[in-house]
Amino acid sequence: MSAGVEVGDDMRPRDAAGRVTLTNVLVAGSLMRGAAFAAGGAGIGFAAATGMLAGRLAAAPEGRQEVDAPSRVARAIPRAGMEGCIGCEACASVCPVLEQSTIEGPWYPGPRSVGNLGRSGPTADVSAESLSLCTLCGACSTVCPAGGRNQELVVALRADIVARRPDTVPDAWRVVPRVLAEAGNVYGTSLAPMEGPRRADAEIAFFPGCTLQYFERESGARTIRLLESFGVPLSIVDGVCCGGPLDVLGLEPGADAVERNREAVRATGASVVVAACPRCAHMLSRQLGLDGVCIEHALETVARLLPGSRVLETLRVKLGGRSVTYHDPCEIGRYLGRYLEARTIMRMVGLLVVEMERSMERSQCCGAGGGLRSVNPKLSREISRRRVSEAMDTGASSLLTECPSCLHNLRTGRRRKQSIVVEDLTAFLGEAV
Repeated sequence: MSAGVEVGDDMRPRDAAGRVTLTNVLVAGSLMRGAAFAAGGAGIGFAAATGMLAGRLAAAPEGRQEVDAPSRVARAIPRAGMEGCIGCEACASVCPVLEQSTIEGPWYPGPRSVGNLGRSGPTADVSAESLSLCTLCGACSTVCPAGGRNQELVVALRADIVARRPDTVPDAWRVVPRVLAEAGNVYGTSLAPMEGPRRADAEIAFFPGCTLQYFERESGARTIRLLESFGVPLSIVDGVCCGGPLDVLGLEPGADAVERNREAVRATGASVVVAACPRCAHMLSRQLGLDGVCIEHALETVARLLPGSRVLETLRVKLGGRSVTYHDPCEIGRYLGRYLEARTIMRMVGLLVVEMERSMERSQCCGAGGGLRSVNPKLSREISRRRVSEAMDTGASSLLTECPSCLHNLRTGRRRKQSIVVEDLTAFLGEAV
């Protein structure tokens, strides 16, 4: 326990008399005397904490002291971010794709290796393949001690590849802009509009998005039923895709699509636009720019309207005591930091919430995000199966979420022998209404 280097509060090495021996050196990690007991199994936590402290001290103006040798000045480490990666591999420990990646199947180099592409830019075909496997869940950024924002870097690199190396991109990336322009939805199909009220004097306008309208129509109908039950004038927005699939490639939606959604919202007369999809809510809040119109995710709307309503009493009678577990969508949780609305609603109606081992900030991605499902559906499904298994371990009767993409992927991952019911929270409440 006595091996190591003595340091002062400034983390510079000192001799037995307490004098600084090297002014251009800061000591961190297990080199510090007596630090071994705090290092843990791999020393990652202690190394990361002391390394970041040493970096901040070195970067501070007062930390740049001249050394005894002439014309030598201590250099500051790069700013925190992927450029400041300290190699702790904490990101690898939480990456859902890396956890599922195998030698036999699609191999993913991990968020650290993908992030390092940002230093020089993608230079080989494998770069596009690696980037296509990232779900943009943001779990790596949550645990990064250097403050890296890997999901933002991946989007920027994807945009660079699409623009400069289109011949290397996956087919799913290449067709997205054309499909959206031609069909108005990411699936390239035509389908009857969602059933529901259409009016020009609504207070709330419901924006269904692509997945609810084309894959999960029953859930969409139940969510509409819940919103109608509050007695607030409601209208469906007959718009087109918000451009979310382009957003994950670092591209912007076409001006025509934005204007069509703007006009569709205007036609309802509503002052609040409610989106069931968190990506839709994000995109619409950036695009619409309509005076007096605000954008809400469905969870925000229900959390606002439910307290004190007659609907609440109905739901308490029908749902009180039922056990459920909840999957936090990455784009609501890690992107927006909103974990409480869903849990508040569930407890308000008397549901018994049993948390999965990994929930809230530590929630694992369902595998649908970042376009992975379109590029590698098998890998996406395997990730969702692992998440459903976690839900089964809780013993809850229902697995709830509040994102159409999560809903669809978790249902795809649920095996027939698994009895747990997968449903959107708003649709779950709508069915009870």
